[in-house]
Amino acid sequence: MAEVEHILEIRNVIGEGPIWHSREGFLYWVNFIGEFQILRFSPRTRQLDVFATAMPVMALGIRKAGGFLAATACVPALRAGLSDAAPAHVRGAGFGAFNLASVVFGAAAAPLVTSAIATQFGDNYRTAFLIILPIAFLGAACLMLARRHIERDAARVFEAVALAMAAQQAADATWSGGPGARQDESEAGGAEGDT
Repeated sequence: MAEVEHILEIRNVIGEGPIWHSREGFLYWVNFIGEFQILRFSPRTRQLDVFATAMPVMALGIRKAGGFLAATACVPALRAGLSDAAPAHVRGAGFGAFNLASVVFGAAAAPLVTSAIATQFGDNYRTAFLIILPIAFLGAACLMLARRHIERDAARVFEAVALAMAAQQAADATWSGGPGARQDESEAGGAEGDT
């Protein structure tokens, strides 16, 4: 029976998506909480290389043509943020079209576009991410501008909840005959029992 040997003391917050690269003889994985990293380990030399990334890489895929395909979390998170930030009166067919376009051109096309840009710069993904990063900044600016809508919508939601709670309390009080009805009935019953 083979023995288990402890070979690395990494302590990733979350080490995710291990993938073995048989041509290179390396084990790759990602860490995307706390720090954004791609890690590479050689069992032969026991060397560990850590590559910082500009955005959270959730998983890696090895391309037959060489290089990697990286799945990131930025575009879907941006789309979800914009969905939450859009005021209720704006949501409609246009907003649905925006969501569809962001899925097709964001979540589906972003890795391909990133890979194509990286290929143009000698498989340099850092440069590709730096070129694409302004899009994320644009999304953050949209969210900051939408903040006033979020605050107004949140105030409306809290107001509606408070009104609903008050209406429910009034209905409960009416159903039971008022706040002092049960006390009056028990006092009346006690008075009759005394005679």
